[in-house]
Amino acid sequence: MAASDLGFAIVSLMASQSLDQIRERTASPHAASFQLMTEDGWLIGPDPSALAAFTAGLPTSLATSVTTTQAQLQRNAHRWCTRFNTSMQARVRGYVALARACHYEYPWPVVAILGICAVVEGERRASVFGLLGDAAARLGSDGLARMSDRSKDMLRRTNRAIFADSVPTVIYALRCHNLTIGGQPELAQALLDAPLPPLMDETSRQLMRGLCAALRLADGPARFDALSQLTLEHFEREQRILSFNLGVRELESAPSRRGGSRRPTLLSRLLNTNSTNAPVIHRGRVRFEAQALPTGFDIKHHRARVDVFGRLYVSSVTGSQADYRVAVTHVEQEFGDGHPFGGSVTGQPRYPHGGAPRCGLELPSASR
Repeated sequence: MAASDLGFAIVSLMASQSLDQIRERTASPHAASFQLMTEDGWLIGPDPSALAAFTAGLPTSLATSVTTTQAQLQRNAHRWCTRFNTSMQARVRGYVALARACHYEYPWPVVAILGICAVVEGERRASVFGLLGDAAARLGSDGLARMSDRSKDMLRRTNRAIFADSVPTVIYALRCHNLTIGGQPELAQALLDAPLPPLMDETSRQLMRGLCAALRLADGPARFDALSQLTLEHFEREQRILSFNLGVRELESAPSRRGGSRRPTLLSRLLNTNSTNAPVIHRGRVRFEAQALPTGFDIKHHRARVDVFGRLYVSSVTGSQADYRVAVTHVEQEFGDGHPFGGSVTGQPRYPHGGAPRCGLELPSASR
């Protein structure tokens, strides 16, 4: 059998096994293959042989707990994604719920919400170009209309993928944190070391380990600093999704210009601007202001974009606990529903001495 034929056979077998898992875990014997491309993908477990090899070295009770708990985590991730990853507004509600679940200690959900505000602004800009493009199309030139449509689609796909990637990662880590402070550190560590579901990779593992370690820090200010730094790392991870959707495959170097200097594409001109609206803490409030971008800024340059946007969207609201509390207040006032998640969240992170408290991971009721 040729190598290509063998590879195709392996992929086909994996897809068949994955579909079997979806059918089993959704109790739907007629689940179709296209569901592999939806939130149902979170129901696909890790490679069975890899998981069996890992658990073989554990005590029987711990091995059983790893398997059952990881399956529970996947079902929980599936519930969060099917509930919230349906629209921009729903994703904001999901991030608010996640922020409340961890008592707003981890800044990532707040940063993600502020990022959605920027995405909405980008969509509005693309819509303006779209209207101009429609007019141009009637005159026989449809390039601008096509690029406007492509830009809006790319922004939505990226935003949807960031939610699907980041929220399950945080949920997994928060469950491990709960296990650690609840007297089951061996299970928590085993879950962090075990083979992961296929929708996670080693960067996901690093983020989960980092989040668990930061939440355990007893000193409140040190914990805030560690969680803020981790948010920057998480931001870089999710910016990889934007880079991928922009067609960028080399993350550390500037985009190539084959054949020397050439005019930027219409899409590049649509996405690249001299400034961007970013959150600024001013007199105890959050407001979005136009921030100048460096000369020659190229949105397709992954590393440069992460450095600039990380400063504008992450560091701008996590420079101090006071600034971050202003951002939290803004999120609660603008997007909160008046129902603290889990009944124990005050809406402000406290960073008490001794480590982060237990996180509530149950979904809020559908009526909220």
